[in-house]
Amino acid sequence: MVPARPATPAAYPRLQQGWVFRGESRDATGHEQKFFRPMVVVSVTRINHGEIVVCVPLTSIKPKHASIAMPSHNARIPASDILPMSTEPPPPKDSIALCEQVCGCDRARLIHHWATLTPEALEAVKIGLQRVFGF
Repeated sequence: MVPARPATPAAYPRLQQGWVFRGESRDATGHEQKFFRPMVVVSVTRINHGEIVVCVPLTSIKPKHASIAMPSHNARIPASDILPMSTEPPPPKDSIALCEQVCGCDRARLIHHWATLTPEALEAVKIGLQRVFGF
């Protein structure tokens, strides 16, 4: 059953790996992703009971940039691999997981559970993280 309104992280004792939240990062600097942004939880579920979880930000692919080569450590995620939690806007868009911007994220920055990645999309993000960290 899909909830009528996406739930806040406080509603979940443990956040699940692969869940996508609308995240807030107003204090980002330089090339970091700013303001409200989809964030994929990438830390393993067994450690996601604390206040900090590890996330990777998503950004949408602009149509004019869709054919441009991107770094191998980023993961291209089609909109069909982002499963929304409700029919409320915004709908998923073709996206890129910015794996080089992996960060520890306080639960308070995660505004609401917006979507979930398919297992294939989550695997693509994990491969991107392996390339970032070299293992």
